[in-house]
Amino acid sequence: MSTFLSNLLSWANENDMEINTTKTKEMILSPLARSNLPFLSTPTGTIERVTSFKLLGLQIDASLSWANHIILANPYNSKSFSYAIFPEAA
Repeated sequence: MSTFLSNLLSWANENDMEINTTKTKEMILSPLARSNLPFLSTPTGTIERVTSFKLLGLQIDASLSWANHIILANPYNSKSFSYAIFPEAA
């Protein structure tokens, strides 16, 4: 992963661009998410690691589940939706 980041930073530098670390997020979508991987860092700062974020109106999480998106998109249906998925929690 660090090779990819190095290549990205080199490309950005060659094209007179800078990676905005306050807007850049990292999400790991594999069993590696449970391991203790080092954080990605650039000369301007460390990239934040998240388990979910909103992109173009969709709530995306590390498990690629629709549950968070549906709950956050329509809070009035969240209780009935959580009951449908997790009946013991309702």
